[in-house]
Amino acid sequence: AQMEAPIEMRIAGDDIDELKRLGEKVQGILEDVPGSQYVYRDYFNDSYMVDVNVDDELANRLGITEASLSSTLSGAFDGAAVSTFWEGDRAITIRLRLDPASRSSFADIGNTYLNSELTRASVPLRSVATLAPEWQTSRIVRRNGVRTLTIRAFPKPGYYASQILKQAMSQIKALDLPTGYRIYYGGEKDNQEETFPQMLVALAISLVAIFLVLLVQFRNISDPFVVMASIPLTLFGAILGLVITHNPFGFTAFMGLISLCGIVVRNGIILVDYCNEKVAEGETLEQAAREAGARRLRPIFLTTIAAAVGVTPMILSGSSLWSPLASVIAFGLIFSMFFTLLVIPVLFVVIKSPSMKGRFIASATTAVAIAACVLLAGGRQAIAEPAKQSLTLTQAVELALKQNSVLKIGRAKVTEADEKIVSARSQYFPQLTNNTNYMALSDNQLITVPAGSLGNLGSTPFPDRDMKISQSDSTIFYSETTLAQPITQLFKIHEANQIALADRGIAKAELTTSENETVYTVHQLYYTLLIAYKERDAAQASLIAAEENIRDSEKAVKSGNSLDVAVTAARANLLQSRQALLVAENSISDVTEELNDVLGLPSDTVLEVTELGLPEVAEPLKEEIHEQARNKNGEILAAREKLEKLRHAVQAAKDEYIPDVTLFAKHGYQDGAAFLDDNVGIVGIKLSWNIFDWGKRKGEIGQRKAQQLQAKENLARIDKRIGIEIDKVFRRLDSSKEMIDVAHEVLSLRRENARLDENR
Repeated sequence: AQMEAPIEMRIAGDDIDELKRLGEKVQGILEDVPGSQYVYRDYFNDSYMVDVNVDDELANRLGITEASLSSTLSGAFDGAAVSTFWEGDRAITIRLRLDPASRSSFADIGNTYLNSELTRASVPLRSVATLAPEWQTSRIVRRNGVRTLTIRAFPKPGYYASQILKQAMSQIKALDLPTGYRIYYGGEKDNQEETFPQMLVALAISLVAIFLVLLVQFRNISDPFVVMASIPLTLFGAILGLVITHNPFGFTAFMGLISLCGIVVRNGIILVDYCNEKVAEGETLEQAAREAGARRLRPIFLTTIAAAVGVTPMILSGSSLWSPLASVIAFGLIFSMFFTLLVIPVLFVVIKSPSMKGRFIASATTAVAIAACVLLAGGRQAIAEPAKQSLTLTQAVELALKQNSVLKIGRAKVTEADEKIVSARSQYFPQLTNNTNYMALSDNQLITVPAGSLGNLGSTPFPDRDMKISQSDSTIFYSETTLAQPITQLFKIHEANQIALADRGIAKAELTTSENETVYTVHQLYYTLLIAYKERDAAQASLIAAEENIRDSEKAVKSGNSLDVAVTAARANLLQSRQALLVAENSISDVTEELNDVLGLPSDTVLEVTELGLPEVAEPLKEEIHEQARNKNGEILAAREKLEKLRHAVQAAKDEYIPDVTLFAKHGYQDGAAFLDDNVGIVGIKLSWNIFDWGKRKGEIGQRKAQQLQAKENLARIDKRIGIEIDKVFRRLDSSKEMIDVAHEVLSLRRENARLDENR
């Protein structure tokens, strides 16, 4: 993805107002950091728009949905794409919308007619909605489906984005974020975290490839190491080049470093190859090294300077893309040239001397082995040996209850229900609200005082002519603060609070059900895995016995005591034992993966289970089990809570007949009306009563009573079904006991048979 700014702070959450509040704080922090400029948010400033408030009840009666209303307004005023006109290779969208005369004023929106596909009604928008201008968010951006507000900034010349980000991060981390909100970083930081690990792998691969090519060409291990020693010498020049040119160490700079590794190897090859030629001619190591430095200075200097000068225009261009790459290459080449001419000949003499050669080969082999292990561990984590973990049944149950994702979701639902209870209880208390308006009048309202309406002054009427007095200023400010306490609504609030408590009970009951199911699944998989290990041990023992039987059969056939068919039968038994072993191992893999999923562990974790700590099995009583199920079973508890919830819902529907009575106290302040006091206080009581609603409340009561009846029947059904399931379990338990007794008898007979065969 394209990087829009070097510095990005991303705030993710649900509520737009909260995102804006946090965004203002982060923006202020960035603006205060020296070196930052052009700080802005991608949500932009709020725009003055028109809000369409739809009367849902009236619109639903007419069969008009919000979706149809939205599509009608969008098509009428913005236009709907109906076709595409091609002007050569340029596509022009053809839109259908109202003519300019029908969409030129604010009133045209309210006069737009809406058509219902259900009732065939055609009504203007103003009959089902009110239009109100308000400030709205200009732009809402989402990342991965989550609302995300991004604050972007650019560094001033002479400053690095990483330097600015480092100063701001300490203050941003100290911000108190609400639950469900998080701040993470984009820009250069995100780009580096995404690309640098891949570039490191590419660098490691290139170094290994260069070493292997040198190893094939020189056919010894010492010369490639001497040549490869020139690569670290480039780092000093690359770092100094970035400092001098004030370029950041980013993606292109890393690419330049990788390219530089291949370029500087050439200088080392020239020196080492010349040294080898002189040694082959009979010169000593010291003479060959000195002569190589002197004779190869000119070609190395010319090629290096030519390459450095060739990328100089890229440095002078100041491009944020190419200037870092060119800086690394140019300065790295120049500095590595001097270091290479001094260090490589010395290393050649040290490594090639007989006293150091054997020690160097051993050290180099060890270094290569260590480097290969590090690269394989860092770059190919997929082939790492999976983790092993020993578990008892109790530990497995505790781990599942702690880490299982289904249980985490259930606990989050309980927390959500707790917050609903807090929200419902808040309605008991008085609500303080404020409504402020600031208006500008196009024409002042005037009062006309007719001539002579105030009597006569002597023989002259007063006033002597009609007078007009302004009622208000051209701008009016009015602010009203209201404190309201509901009275009769407390009955409904009480029922709503009880419904919220019932919802919490339902969430806890569902969590209990999930916990019971998780514990049962862990027990089932644990015992299944334990049995699979036993089957694998038995299959391995059978395989060993089958191999021994083949050897005995082959000896018997050679001695003439048995026919060839005995060997064939023994081989068939061996194949069956191998098949049983494969089946057992596959079963272990499948059950282990399922158990890891339940426990919340990585899927490749190897589990070692043991028989130690298995609980003692006590024979339960059917009556006690049934009573425990009625008191602790999650489904029954959830059904009871739902029945309780619907009981309160029925009562809440009945409370709708009670008129709403509210005590209120208001304080109003106005500035602009000439004949009114600036401060006005009002204390009163408000009555709101829906006297006749064509059976709406009666229908809701009947609907909720029907739901209550369904909940009662569902509770009885669940209680009966649990009783049936308990009877089935006890029958299977009795059958399992008989099967265990039979298995013990079979085991005794087989042991006796094995003893007789051994004696025979």
